[in-house]
Amino acid sequence: MSLAVQGLFFFSAVGAFNGLIAGLFILLFYKKENLSSYFLGILLTMVSIRIGKSAIYFFAQDIPRSFLQVGLTACYFIGPTLYYYIRTALNKTSQLKKQAWVHMAILLFLPLVPGVIFPYAEYPHIWGQYIWHLINLQLTVYILITAYELRSVFKKYFSSAKLEKNERWPLIIFTGNLIVCLANVISLFTTYILGSLSFSLVFYSSLFILVSKDRKLLSRRGTEKKPHGKEQEAAAGLIKKLEAVMNERQLYKQQNLKMAEVASAMRISPHQLSRLVNEHLNKSFSQLISEYRVAETCRLLRAEPNYTLEAIGYDAGFSSKSTFFTTFKKVMGKTPAQYKEATSSTKRD
Repeated sequence: MSLAVQGLFFFSAVGAFNGLIAGLFILLFYKKENLSSYFLGILLTMVSIRIGKSAIYFFAQDIPRSFLQVGLTACYFIGPTLYYYIRTALNKTSQLKKQAWVHMAILLFLPLVPGVIFPYAEYPHIWGQYIWHLINLQLTVYILITAYELRSVFKKYFSSAKLEKNERWPLIIFTGNLIVCLANVISLFTTYILGSLSFSLVFYSSLFILVSKDRKLLSRRGTEKKPHGKEQEAAAGLIKKLEAVMNERQLYKQQNLKMAEVASAMRISPHQLSRLVNEHLNKSFSQLISEYRVAETCRLLRAEPNYTLEAIGYDAGFSSKSTFFTTFKKVMGKTPAQYKEATSSTKRD
């Protein structure tokens, strides 16, 4: 193997190796505030296995066929884990509905059937002519529905609006996976190693963005640097001002409330408000507004027992019934109906 070929193999394989390490690290050690971290870890692991298979096969085509089966099976899981990562990251989901778990259980079962009945080592023609095409079709479908899930983020991005952290990283991860998938398609007509090379490029480019733009994502819980002195005093003053504006004007009752509207009421810039909420309150703007709306919902449930739950949700500022019930349970740990019943029981006692 010449020096140039060795260099090509190293660059194409090192991304897959480090991606695998990163995926396992996220799964085992990374702080997990919601399910998106788990899906990101699985996604990185699956993509790394699939890319690693391609890199090794390009330089050593006599590898065991069972290894190729593992790589193709990993490719099968890329689409679903990408979709669920985007979905849980955007919604900051801490738990999935029963239908989603059933969906994933079916997805886990499906590759076992051809893998056990038609192992690649004995039926390479079936994998090459049928299963491989089905896997790529499934991946294409999941990329399309994931793009649909990101439609509001695309709209904000192309309108030059500021993206929140839970929108920024899903967009980067989706774009990176899309580039790698397109590179794999192009490699069918050029060189097979293109997909592996593109993954290494995307992986290290994303790592550079992570380190340079969002360093606190790498921090462990409790190790973030705390502000001191004048900065802390200024932040405390702005937090009081934010609380006063929200409580007196009840801006959270406005559906589709924008950060710029709250910042204008506080007479500060949207950037200042974003930094205040993210760095000093350790939450996103949407999470902050949701907490105010849930608090208002609790007050209305106690004060207006004859109101319907839906009416109270809309009065508190929620834009839909589903968002209301999902957000309330996420914040309070129980549904509005359960909270109302508990409150009524306390009053009767």
